[in-house]
Amino acid sequence: MGDLTHGHPSLSVVGEAGVHGLRYWNDQFQVKIPSGTGEDVWATANGGGGGGSAIGPQIFVTVDAGSAVTCSDGVTELTAVAGDDPIIFSLPNYGTWTVTGTLGDQTDTEVLEVDTAKRYNVTLAYFSATLNITTKAGAAVIATNGTKSLTGIADESGALSFNIASPGTWTLRASTEGVDSNQPTVEIETEGETYEITLSFITVTITADPGSTVTCTDGNTTRSGVSVGAMTFYLPNTGVWQITATKDGQTASETLTVGSYAPYTVTLNFYKYVGVKVTISNNNSESAVSYVEDAVGMATGFNAWKNHNIFKNIRPCVVKNGVVQYYLNPDDLTQKVNGGAATINSESAGDVMIEIPKLGYKMTTDGNSHTIMVTDDPNAPGYCYRAHGLDAEGDCDAIYIGAYLATNISSKLYSLSGKSPTTDITLTAARQAAQARGVGYQLVSFYPLTLLQCLYLIMFKNRNGQTALGKGYTNGNSAKINTGGTNAKGMCYGETGGKQQMCFLGIEDFWGNLFWWIDGIFCDNSRNVKTAFKDFKDDGSSYPFTKASGLSQNLGGWMGDIQGTNEGGFTIKTSTGSATSHWADYA
Repeated sequence: MGDLTHGHPSLSVVGEAGVHGLRYWNDQFQVKIPSGTGEDVWATANGGGGGGSAIGPQIFVTVDAGSAVTCSDGVTELTAVAGDDPIIFSLPNYGTWTVTGTLGDQTDTEVLEVDTAKRYNVTLAYFSATLNITTKAGAAVIATNGTKSLTGIADESGALSFNIASPGTWTLRASTEGVDSNQPTVEIETEGETYEITLSFITVTITADPGSTVTCTDGNTTRSGVSVGAMTFYLPNTGVWQITATKDGQTASETLTVGSYAPYTVTLNFYKYVGVKVTISNNNSESAVSYVEDAVGMATGFNAWKNHNIFKNIRPCVVKNGVVQYYLNPDDLTQKVNGGAATINSESAGDVMIEIPKLGYKMTTDGNSHTIMVTDDPNAPGYCYRAHGLDAEGDCDAIYIGAYLATNISSKLYSLSGKSPTTDITLTAARQAAQARGVGYQLVSFYPLTLLQCLYLIMFKNRNGQTALGKGYTNGNSAKINTGGTNAKGMCYGETGGKQQMCFLGIEDFWGNLFWWIDGIFCDNSRNVKTAFKDFKDDGSSYPFTKASGLSQNLGGWMGDIQGTNEGGFTIKTSTGSATSHWADYA
């Protein structure tokens, strides 16, 4: 020590101040570093590594007691457990050193560039936030901030929580059934905060007939399965997907454009062929009728059929100048379907009509029974589409039937609520008043009426409509009643007293109140039934369709049997019935 204090006999290197940048303090020999500040100006001679008595860098780590601390440059790893005082790591060399402290689930890390023999101070402060994730039950979830990843499985409710020990940007992803969810990011910034995020998959739920083979493809990926009524596919990517169902030789398909990670639904409908078989020899109006084809297993009545392919798109609307203005609430015609009051009593606003999409009917008979069918297949062999014909058979995608008995205003017929229906008018005058409304307007004619009669028989499976649905405004009533009595009574309504108006598929007074003029049907001198769907005339001349009635003399009375063909429809064949048997109607 004498050499070190030569010229300064009263000074000593022993002590906090030292001499000439040297000191022996706290059992350590230290040298002063000009670039340091405070206590950092003193570097301790490194006795371990770096050679003999070389002066080396140190890292002082302040962290919660009990923390496990590592200090590593990728080659050498130093470890310690924190107590009340800072941990001191004496480093064997310069370089990039990573200091990590861990206490339970909490971790903090700091990276240092060590290039000087001095004291480096590191304070590790733990961070904790909660990230709640909602996704598909059982999905595998990963959250990463680029340096650390957390993984877990969503529980049966689709929930999963991560404890986030490092603030910053975290990216999340869930995986299930071989596909990934969207990959959102969340900024974790606040200690103790709870963050929420939802991981969404692309799903398509396909409804198709049970037993259908369903495929979903974008040209690269294909999903397939057998439907049990509804099935869900998880899709790997957005794009255009073609969805197809096949069964019994029928195919239904739809193109789905997937633009986001969200649930999609597709309903694939095969054409339906529903019908009834009527046993001619059975005079019971109800038991003589049984369901056939796709109607087998169906219950009767509007509620049973309202969502069926054949009926579900029949709906009320307001039509002006041949164009639908808006659709009406089927349970309250005074309201628009999407809310708000509808104007249904003014000719300037338009007519209240019932929209019927294109359907075909087929009536056949073998002498023992009648088979009466309806389909939504637009091209089924043997079916008649003249109800939807304006210039050619089936050239209309929909027809519109007045919801009310017609009101004559300025020699034009309108379908309006709250009006006195027109009486004492000839067929010719009624036809002219209907056609005066413009192109496409006409009286209800034979083929639309026959389609409606087929629809009634299929829905209610009973030839006696006044028993199955309601009597209508019929019994002992001395005068007609204004239109609109069924506005708030739904699409089908009836009662047994005969004092209230009935409606069928939204058409009020389908029977009762007043008789209808039906255009497009004429019986010639040979009692042939002649019909047309356009170019109507009082004498039936040039009517293109003829059905021989088989009658040798005029016939009227309670209907026992019907003609039962596409051209003969429900016109009378025998009069052996009564008010409560057979067809329970008078012709």
